[in-house]
Amino acid sequence: MNNISTSDISIVTVTYNSMRFLNQYFKSIIDQNVKCKEVIIIDSGSTDKTLTSVRKIKDKQKGKLTINILESINNIGYTGGNNLGAKNAKGDYLFFLGPDSKIDKNCLSSLVKKAKLFKGKDFILICRQKRYDTGEFLFDGICTDIFQFPFRLFNADSPKTSKPPFYCDGTAIFISQSTFNTLGQFDENLFLFCEDIDLSWKAHLMKIPLINVPEAIVYHYSGGSLSGGIVKVGEYTTTYMRRYLGERNTITNFLKNYSVFSLVFILPIYFFINLFEMFVFILFGRSKVAYQYLAAWWWNIKKFKPILQKRRWIQKRRKIGDWEILKKLYFGSGKFNAFIKIKIPTFENV
Repeated sequence: MNNISTSDISIVTVTYNSMRFLNQYFKSIIDQNVKCKEVIIIDSGSTDKTLTSVRKIKDKQKGKLTINILESINNIGYTGGNNLGAKNAKGDYLFFLGPDSKIDKNCLSSLVKKAKLFKGKDFILICRQKRYDTGEFLFDGICTDIFQFPFRLFNADSPKTSKPPFYCDGTAIFISQSTFNTLGQFDENLFLFCEDIDLSWKAHLMKIPLINVPEAIVYHYSGGSLSGGIVKVGEYTTTYMRRYLGERNTITNFLKNYSVFSLVFILPIYFFINLFEMFVFILFGRSKVAYQYLAAWWWNIKKFKPILQKRRWIQKRRKIGDWEILKKLYFGSGKFNAFIKIKIPTFENV
């Protein structure tokens, strides 16, 4: 394992109606100054020509780049798709990469160079993200508040201005097969959103470090995989599905990862924050948005037993207390900051 090379890396990507990004995605992998072991595409029920495009590229790259296609009739989400890809990966290292992204030509070699320093120990490597079209810097990982809402975007070039990143964004996660299994893989019940926070949170609890690699650059098209999640001129556009899954999975992550002592304080406060948000949306005539919060809490009540089982698994493996976790977080409100900056979001009916 100490002699890791790019030939040990399996790039794992879940696609869902991602056809428009595939040419640039594959071109960036083909143009790498080193060669990876394989690219695994897990198509999660696309209804466009994504699979047709991947097959054409696979035929064209035969003998040059190994491309394996796993097809799911149903949409199994980011979590189920990536777990399936990891299960079928032949590489010792996994690079989970979003379909709406492309990588700098030195990305893989930079990740390998950093991985060699850890001599087979557990770690997660965080890439530097830049805007897909303009190349503008986005972040080197994300800092959160105590409610796991993004509070500040980390810049590795100015580490004194922020706490270290709490989680590695799911667009680009570099991790060994063994570490991924140690962390219990992605929680498939989360389906989409907050799964990257959950994986990183478990890593913190198990004292597995998250390491920045600013030289490994990924260009990401925000909102390319799923509608919404885009800020335009001070206005944030999202969807009902994003709000539902975001709130639902945030609550699930609390229940799984916080200690009982922390939950006694965190959960009631978050519930009242949600009540206030619901009141505001109802006040502005957006009762459909308010409903997403109720649905999110109700889902967690219905799924409490399996959530509790996962909680037990995580808590048995934690190596640090919540005070150490809380010191990594901001005691402020990322949601309030976002509201001040972009006001009430616009919701697309998707």
